[in-house]
Amino acid sequence: MIAAAAAVVETVDVEVRRVEPAERLTGWSAAVDGARDGHVAHAPAWREAIGRAYGHQPLYLVGHGGDGRRGALPAFVVRRPLLGAV
Repeated sequence: MIAAAAAVVETVDVEVRRVEPAERLTGWSAAVDGARDGHVAHAPAWREAIGRAYGHQPLYLVGHGGDGRRGALPAFVVRRPLLGAV
């Protein structure tokens, strides 16, 4: 028999938006440098390096919660000849 654990789920309204290339990641470096979980992959230089080396299209997202929490997701659209965009 498997016992199920009850989970408490907190719901928070979050606004997520794409960081457009025109913004050129204004303030992104400062936010990443100030984040305790910031990683080299969050750095704007990483975005440029991956774009130049592999031609992947950057897809950077930021989220702002109503409770003051913020998050950033650096990602890339990878196009493969057989699989399409991933």
